[in-house]
Amino acid sequence: MGLALSGGGFRASFFHLGVIRRLEELGIMKDIEVISTVSGGSILGAYYLCQMEKERRSGLYGNDRVAMCDAVIEKFYNAVRTNMRMRAITFAPFFHPVLFFFKSLLGSSNRAVRMAQQFKRNFFSPDLRLDDLPSSPEILINTTSNSTGKRTVFFKDEMSTFSSQISKVEYNKLPLAKVVGASAAVPGVFPPVPIANDLYSDGGVVDNQGLESLFDYFRFTRDGTLDRVSVKSPIEKGDRVVILISDASGQIEVQDSPKKTGLASAIRSTSILQATNRNKVLKILRQYRDDNDCALAEFAFIHLSKNLKDWEGREVGTKKYRKIKERLRSEFITPVSLIRTDLDEFDLIESLSLMYHGYTLINWQVDAYCPGLRNSYNLNINKFD
Repeated sequence: MGLALSGGGFRASFFHLGVIRRLEELGIMKDIEVISTVSGGSILGAYYLCQMEKERRSGLYGNDRVAMCDAVIEKFYNAVRTNMRMRAITFAPFFHPVLFFFKSLLGSSNRAVRMAQQFKRNFFSPDLRLDDLPSSPEILINTTSNSTGKRTVFFKDEMSTFSSQISKVEYNKLPLAKVVGASAAVPGVFPPVPIANDLYSDGGVVDNQGLESLFDYFRFTRDGTLDRVSVKSPIEKGDRVVILISDASGQIEVQDSPKKTGLASAIRSTSILQATNRNKVLKILRQYRDDNDCALAEFAFIHLSKNLKDWEGREVGTKKYRKIKERLRSEFITPVSLIRTDLDEFDLIESLSLMYHGYTLINWQVDAYCPGLRNSYNLNINKFD
């Protein structure tokens, strides 16, 4: 099984936390083999895996993964409250957003250094490196190479084909804070991060859903076999793949009167490009699923703007739903989906709303669209902790 965690700042991080919390309850998370992450998804994904390993080794919660997950959630929330974005970007005794924007266009290595320091201090201390990540599940941290314009993936196993993209001795000794900082370095907000004679920016520039790295990781072939990119735990012929996608990126909306300024046009163009890329990669995903010769058995895709109220009284996927009690109320969907994609402080209401939305969405999406997964785990979809 593969899990994709999209970009979208801390909005995405908290949304993904809700998804992971439900997957832990259902007993699915422990069997996830690989997690592909982008930007805010990379912050959460790398932090979650490191902290879960720390909790496991402590023995405080025994084998209770849900209790460990709750402990990690509390720590993550407290880390976010430090408002690391403001600590990283302030460059004078005063801060003005217009002045900051123009300075960001010129670049600032000092700001990149401060951002890496904030990641290290709040999420990846003391001095965690790529090889400190747990071996299972593997995490693919997506970035964009500024020199080639292509997606570049960082992760623990230096023997992998992925690591050949970066010509650097002791590749997996790279600081985790620096790699995650590169994955979350939004152009125009943070300067690119220098790694191994190249500059790396937010992975969402190329693929904000993180799906293309899963396509590379699980190489689907016409005869249904799989050729793993990683050298470990080869998959046997006849095995089937399930992919779960948590997407907290923004949905492009129709604008009756688009703004005419250059800055507004640039922002709008970026949104259009990301929406186009998302539609393209989701189309490929559906083609894989519908191809009987492909190893992809099923997938579940959730997005912030999804309203489960729309399912009531309808047949969705393999199920028919009369009423769904466990869901975010309709009047909160739009406000939650429009929460800022930033790395500043999130209050408790924002955090819990995002987590609950992700928690309920993945539950019902698995129920409707992953019957094989539901049956193999004998899931009690209607039981919530």
